Amino acid sequence: MNFTHLHVHSHYSILDGMSKVPALVDKCQRTGMHAMALTDHGNMYGIKEFLDYSKKVNGKAQKKVEECEEAIKKAKEQTEETKSLGKIDFAGKKLLLVEDNLVNMEIANMILTQQGFEVDKAENGQEAVDMLTAAEPGTYDAIMMDIQMPVMDGYEATKVIRGMDDPAKAQIPIIAMTANAFAEDVRAAEEAGMQAHIAKPVDVNSLINTLADILLAEEGGEYIK
Repeated sequence: MNFTHLHVHSHYSILDGMSKVPALVDKCQRTGMHAMALTDHGNMYGIKEFLDYSKKVNGKAQKKVEECEEAIKKAKEQTEETKSLGKIDFAGKKLLLVEDNLVNMEIANMILTQQGFEVDKAENGQEAVDMLTAAEPGTYDAIMMDIQMPVMDGYEATKVIRGMDDPAKAQIPIIAMTANAFAEDVRAAEEAGMQAHIAKPVDVNSLINTLADILLAEEGGEYIK
């Protein structure tokens, strides 16, 4: 079967790697086929324009990947340093981690699991409320709650949880995690019923100290930093 035109959707090319684009274009040029590309914004490009567009998008994506890799590397280093202190054992503790950003989710999950926590994950406040509702009382020792999320944000989710009939669920420790670290943000977290506020990007020592303070306080103990 012979074709006279090739139409490539740019989103397909970005997801599958820009390395496929030059090969497609080269084949078009050798066979005399006309190539056009359609972007998510409805823009139509010819061969040269599409290659320029591809390089621009790929460059931004590569920069984002490098930033994420650097954040994960830094978190790993901090986590290893904290583990070596050996101040507290979190083995047997289970957290519900609520975060809609997959990179932030991965970093937080890595930090917490390497400290010995078992972690369940939810991508928004409504999902967290549903998981807590379905769980047996005492399943989770605390909730790490992002603030700005789709469907239901962290403040609203916390208010719903505080209104639950089961005291064990209604009184579960909830720690806010947000890039907004102003005094009014800390107050808003407290007014919503949260016990603590952790700024993002997460500092491992601050996170672990906060969790230790809250969890040991629940058990009637005291954590010495």
